[in-house]
Amino acid sequence: MMLLATNPAEALQTYRKAFELSNELSSADTANVHHRSSLADALLGTGQALHQLGRKEEAIQDLTRALDLEKSIEAVAPERIFLLRTLSRTYLEMGNVLLDQGEGSRALENYREGLAIAERSLQRATSSLNHAIDRADLLEAVGRYYLTSAEQAGLSQSRRSQLK
Repeated sequence: MMLLATNPAEALQTYRKAFELSNELSSADTANVHHRSSLADALLGTGQALHQLGRKEEAIQDLTRALDLEKSIEAVAPERIFLLRTLSRTYLEMGNVLLDQGEGSRALENYREGLAIAERSLQRATSSLNHAIDRADLLEAVGRYYLTSAEQAGLSQSRRSQLK
């Protein structure tokens, strides 16, 4: 995560290597949800790095692949909530990319979906600080969406205040 913030190009290379290694393992044992989870984690990382590098369309592609993998894990192993953290985090990042592209309503949909997943997970692991952080990050993202929406041109002061 630190590398992502300081050197997204190097982080992208690292996540791509992680994806290649995880893909080899997953191909050899397709039923193993841990391997699929590692693939999803790597795709989330590449999506985040691509977003940082301004390559938003590529980021959306990798994030979509991560979402598909995570949904397949949830379908066969819904009790593995710690593997599913990537699902709510991926919805968060997808929303961030979409918000940066000016697609506010799609961003909000992703934030809400991620928030629902984070809240479900937190209900099952009430003392999990990681799940609480995921929920808080998604609530913050929803707030960022409304603040961004409040800055749009042509809004009445009343509507601007309502959004804030």
